[in-house]
Amino acid sequence: MSGNEKTDDVEAKVVEGDPKPSEDTTTTDKTTDQQDKSSPKQEEGKSEANDDAANKVADDKSVEVTDDAQAKSAEGDKDSDKKEEGAEKAAAAGDGDAVGDDEAANGENIDDEEAKEAHQQMDENYFYPDGYVIRVAEDTPIGRKSIKFHNLIGFESFKHFNVQFLDDKNIIYSAGMTFQITNLDTKETKLYHGRDEGGIGNICVHPDRKFFAVAEKGKNPNIYIMEYPSMRLYRVLQKGTERMYFSVNFSLDGNLLASVGGSPDYLLTIWDWKNERMILKSKAFSQDIFRVEFSPFSEGQLVTSGTGHIRFWKMAKTFTGLKLQGDIGKFGQLELSDVFGFSELPDGKVISGTEYGSLILWDGNFVKLQFVLEGGNSLHEGVINRVILEDDRIITAGADGFIKWWDLSEIDNAEVDETLDFEIAPLKQLRLGTDDEPANIISMEKSP
Repeated sequence: MSGNEKTDDVEAKVVEGDPKPSEDTTTTDKTTDQQDKSSPKQEEGKSEANDDAANKVADDKSVEVTDDAQAKSAEGDKDSDKKEEGAEKAAAAGDGDAVGDDEAANGENIDDEEAKEAHQQMDENYFYPDGYVIRVAEDTPIGRKSIKFHNLIGFESFKHFNVQFLDDKNIIYSAGMTFQITNLDTKETKLYHGRDEGGIGNICVHPDRKFFAVAEKGKNPNIYIMEYPSMRLYRVLQKGTERMYFSVNFSLDGNLLASVGGSPDYLLTIWDWKNERMILKSKAFSQDIFRVEFSPFSEGQLVTSGTGHIRFWKMAKTFTGLKLQGDIGKFGQLELSDVFGFSELPDGKVISGTEYGSLILWDGNFVKLQFVLEGGNSLHEGVINRVILEDDRIITAGADGFIKWWDLSEIDNAEVDETLDFEIAPLKQLRLGTDDEPANIISMEKSP
């Protein structure tokens, strides 16, 4: 077994929320300094719950997680020593086991009536009132209550996956404590402030382009689902992480949302976002996670990647219920690498970039082969930040300023014998910047 291999597997049980209020029960708003308001669009059957039906996010009743990679993230630069240390700790921990009966006995079982209430549907026509806040943030000497905001100019170019298309003319991105929408034709930019106190962690757009999610930073940050283009607040997802969200993404059909938090919990959470309900959660890894993405081809499958790792997840039905099972990618003979960009192929294999410029083809959680140029040279000089599947092409972009197109069929059908290296040549390439000062391509998105 290679010292760089990580062998920890993760399973997490279903998390059900506290019972929703029944028809003969009155609930109390859990937020403070919030006036009771009800939407004119609420159904008559929701009148007793009033604004609480929308403000609620069920308190977690029980979660039982086995995660054998419990090592804390080392501070400082993400160098090879740090990644190898994380891999060694993960390997030493051994394979994860399913939560046993003894552990299950410590949780609270949900009876039939509670389960029915926990799956209560929210009114799909409900929107939060204008000016709604979960909690009032403390003001500072340079806070919005103390001084008048004028403008913010800039773009967080170092943040991965920070640009999304809302439609064919408008893009959305975060900058500091704000998110902004820019019209590519008129160049007009509209600026919106975050609702929590720590800034914006990540943004993602719903597949039908009618909603987008703003995942924030700060103490117990929230995920805010906004309707587009009305910009009305539709849903609020709470208690998915303690300090910040690294990444959020909708499933292909748009019914689920996946989120990944940062230190100290590194939680992967699956949401029934329309009903503000947490379905599953598990610790994703013991170091930073850069990306979470649902499979575009297989329902209930996801991939996460980050510092020195990539992980392949399944939402699996077992005799004890729905679980989130994660298999860590085993680099084997290859050098351990941070993984920023990856993409799933139609047959279920996954192709990912590395920080040393090659592409790795994964079959399950094992390396099938590594793509290099003729002579064993790397495909890019430096890290590959983006890997996109488009029709019959794979598109990569990296720190060397190159955007390169590769033949999907050649990649998908590649086979090797004794060596892991498979030589491949790009179909075409384009360089941004100059040879002396190439652009470092951090984000790249396709228009709808």
